[in-house]
Amino acid sequence: MIGRLLAANRADRPASARAVELELAGIGAHLTSAPTLSGHADPTVAVRPDRRPKRRLLITAAALLAAGAVAAVVQMNRTNGPRSTVAVDKTEPPTADPQNALASSDAIDDEWCRALSTRPPQEQLHVVLRALGKSNPGSDWAQGSGWVESYGVIRLTVNADTVSDLRPVRALTALNVIRCRGSARGLGVLTDLSPLSGLKLKELHCRNNPGLRDLSPIRLDGLEFLDASCTGLETLAGLTKAPLVTIKIAGTPIRDLGPVRQLSKLRTLDCTGCPVTDFGPLTATPLRELSANVQAERDAAVLNRIKTLEKINGKPVKEFWKSASTTRPK
Repeated sequence: MIGRLLAANRADRPASARAVELELAGIGAHLTSAPTLSGHADPTVAVRPDRRPKRRLLITAAALLAAGAVAAVVQMNRTNGPRSTVAVDKTEPPTADPQNALASSDAIDDEWCRALSTRPPQEQLHVVLRALGKSNPGSDWAQGSGWVESYGVIRLTVNADTVSDLRPVRALTALNVIRCRGSARGLGVLTDLSPLSGLKLKELHCRNNPGLRDLSPIRLDGLEFLDASCTGLETLAGLTKAPLVTIKIAGTPIRDLGPVRQLSKLRTLDCTGCPVTDFGPLTATPLRELSANVQAERDAAVLNRIKTLEKINGKPVKEFWKSASTTRPK
């Protein structure tokens, strides 16, 4: 009976506790029959009355124990029955690298900028340079560089020979100096400065980008230095509200210096190669250094009115007039 209760095959086990009880009862009846000399039970042999209750008690106890065993087996079957298997990967998933995620993102939007702003400044610089490489196929982001302070990236230099999309730069809210120059005249491909519109720049270096004609996106309230030499810039009209100290527009088609009258902090102007014929507007500025195609006979009298002027084309004023082989202005 015990062997059947513990049988591995469920079909070989008793079907229920009642079945166990009946089988045990049969076994008990067999045991209570008196054996004959031949070894077989003799149903005619009477059982003594005083032993029958004990035997019944034993049978009942055995039945109860068997029923409990069956119940345990049934419970084990339920517990150990077939289950749906869920694969568990015990290996930890690789931690996402925020730097790689930001640098490889295709969406350079406000959310991207906010996410980048939470990263350390050095990481911000690295991400922006890599993002510039992704946004400008063919460019080598490793050629870029920058200057980092504890509060953010303040300077950035990129090679405009291969960079025309500056969108990632907008995330560098502490930036005050950007150099996005072509390596030589005519080699820069930059045409759009609108990604820089939210930055409070102090210096903008964008020379050698012939397709760049519009500086209007630039925020002017802090701009002190502008180098737009050899660009397509045609007018200075949009710069009158800037506190410009230095302007370099050499090699541009600008011919009218009228807007500079309002630049009360202007100290240095380079308009070499520009078709400028009238330097009169400069007399209203505190200009100290001028680089230009100066013609002594035409321009000497006007330039002499600029009392703050110290150098013309890299030479002290007196030396310049002397080398020009003309009469010094009185």
